Amino acid sequence: MKKLLPVIILLITFCSCKKSEPEDTTSDTSEVVINLPMVNHYADYDYLYNNTTIGNDAARFNVATFGSFNIVTSGGVTTWTDADINLALIAIIKLHYPQPAARVKYTVNYFIYNGKEVATSKSFHLSGSTLLIITG
Repeated sequence: MKKLLPVIILLITFCSCKKSEPEDTTSDTSEVVINLPMVNHYADYDYLYNNTTIGNDAARFNVATFGSFNIVTSGGVTTWTDADINLALIAIIKLHYPQPAARVKYTVNYFIYNGKEVATSKSFHLSGSTLLIITG
């Protein structure tokens, strides 16, 4: 009995402990990364080419052909505005994730052309039912 007494006391102490509350995970954010390589006619770029609601025909053809968003000439026929690039990246996110989840950061790595190809990225999050760019 002497050997069991410490075990019994330990069990009583353990069992009488207050259960801890579940940990709040509402601030937890996971990240999804989509990489768009600089590849001619990559499937995601072809998807953009066929999406007539984003950019213009020449700009969509250009990104599908060269695998980068042309930002060189403001107002040029193949030039993408920042707003159009955001719409294109959101369309690609929704292509891969038709129902984006809350508390998920969607980062898209892609290439721009500003006289040379440059790798860059943008991140978005779901706000209500809309994907918004994360700034700052």
